[in-house]
Amino acid sequence: MGYLNDIDNLQKEMKNYTRRMDAGKLSVNDSKTMLQMTESYDDFFKEYQKLNQISEDDLPVYEGLMSDLLKFQKGIRQQDKEAVTDAYKGFSKGTETMWANQKKREVMMDVFRIDSEEMKLHQAKLNTLQKLVTMELDTQGGLSKLMLEILDVQHCEVVDGQVQDKADWMPIIRKAEKKEPSWIEILSESPKKSQTISSSIPAEAPKENLSAEPPKENHVPNQNKDKRAYQGTAYMKGTGETQKPVIVYGTSPENIMNTFRSWNGERTEDRKFQNCYIRKYNPEDRKYENPAKYDIATGADITPIYLKLPNMDRPQFLNTVEELKRNGAKYNPHQKAFYITRQQDASKFAAYIPVSEKLSVMGKLSQNKAQANASAPLKKQMQRQDKEAVC
Repeated sequence: MGYLNDIDNLQKEMKNYTRRMDAGKLSVNDSKTMLQMTESYDDFFKEYQKLNQISEDDLPVYEGLMSDLLKFQKGIRQQDKEAVTDAYKGFSKGTETMWANQKKREVMMDVFRIDSEEMKLHQAKLNTLQKLVTMELDTQGGLSKLMLEILDVQHCEVVDGQVQDKADWMPIIRKAEKKEPSWIEILSESPKKSQTISSSIPAEAPKENLSAEPPKENHVPNQNKDKRAYQGTAYMKGTGETQKPVIVYGTSPENIMNTFRSWNGERTEDRKFQNCYIRKYNPEDRKYENPAKYDIATGADITPIYLKLPNMDRPQFLNTVEELKRNGAKYNPHQKAFYITRQQDASKFAAYIPVSEKLSVMGKLSQNKAQANASAPLKKQMQRQDKEAVC
């Protein structure tokens, strides 16, 4: 800064004058020259202040320097050596303070510069972790144990498929953002942390772990019960490999499927989520129950209804199998049973549907009928309005 250099130069001239004064080597011309010099510097300093070029933290010290400079000039005029010496000492001390402030500002700028570089490096790290996470989600449909350990070491987590810092790692930023928590859970291979699909879900996908029941401690907190009213579980489409499921929570089956659809929009065809199993939370048992299977693309309820064939001889069995196939039933080699979905005409398979499934199907049909009846008056009203508009 210009004014600091000028102050430093003036301080050196004042020092030289004071030494010569103490040694008794000053002449009348020396005093006149020094007065003219200090008055010139005084004009410079006033101009600096007028142009607001003095740093705010330097202003109090700067005003003290100007006061010491006036005392120095007064001491010269009155030939008061003690006053000149005291004014010089005060000016020198103020000069040191201003240079210390300047050094502090430079160090602060270094901190800001390093902080900026650190933020860039941190963002580069997040971008690199995001690439790794995206690769694993695309190839495996979930995150490996190693990937989860890497994220933990880096104090990061995956929220809606995006890598970000953990909430407890950057508390100040999190408090400012006040983001709503995300309800995606990428499952770990660790036995203590992992969750798998309920055994009540049909095992149609090869090599999927469908043996374990969701843990009871996975209950819905009161404040989040609406957002976690339903639990959706999905695997990546036809990889033929053992996969860890991706679990999403939502307010409705459609809400969950919309989440998977949004992810599918960024995936290649062979890496998309095709079907998902959705359960509803039971607050009494504190767990998710009654899984239903949905086609993510269409939103259709394709929950399998497994058929139970009675004992019969081989020719009769073969004829029955042909009949089932003609009517649209499919065979699940893992369950070793034929099944239909709720979208199909159950009356064609009434003889083979277990009683419990019949009740479930009838309940679903009754629900659909009730919804249709509820919407019928509205449809009639809309039709009347259309006719009136045409007339």
